[in-house]
Amino acid sequence: MSGSDKTGGFGSGFGGADPRLLLERDWDEADFRWERLSEAALGCWLGGEREAAAKGWSEALLLARQSFGPDDPRLAASLTAAACARFAGGETDLAEKQLREALVIWDRALGAGSATGPQAAGERRSRSSTYHFSLESRFSGGYDRHVEARHAALLATGRDGSLAWLQGRAWPLRLAEWRKERPEGLNFSRKLMAAAYLLPPNEGER
Repeated sequence: MSGSDKTGGFGSGFGGADPRLLLERDWDEADFRWERLSEAALGCWLGGEREAAAKGWSEALLLARQSFGPDDPRLAASLTAAACARFAGGETDLAEKQLREALVIWDRALGAGSATGPQAAGERRSRSSTYHFSLESRFSGGYDRHVEARHAALLATGRDGSLAWLQGRAWPLRLAEWRKERPEGLNFSRKLMAAAYLLPPNEGER
């Protein structure tokens, strides 16, 4: 997506945030819209509004395919959520196909180290707390390693959620964790956390 595409249509979707700051953090309107769609659809699902949830997850999946890369964990999350809706509709074969695609994406993300390197460094550059400065000064590369480990853990969590749906085993609701732990800043950790924590729970059935 070009820079001009990214700055178009910000408006109220970003609550008045400065588009230049969003671009510096590698965020655009698609990132916000996917997050909102996914959280709203999960809320509908939990409230028994299955058709509304399926529609929201379908929109989020289309957005992920159009706006994110093929190895983006949010695409894997959307595939998993869409599969959940397909299971509910009796479309077992299609659901399993989507879950296998999701697992391939999680595995590529984990194997390629997409949770390390420049992403961790970018978060180090944007940190502001005294703790972060202290950690960096006391331990060479300490903050980067901390972020990298956190990213890897989030990817592993998301993968386990997709695998749980494929295997038909229990997987817990993490919506409360998302609302409590999500970063206030616009960073890569927030994207990964959304992918891992906005998956629908599974009670051990399909």
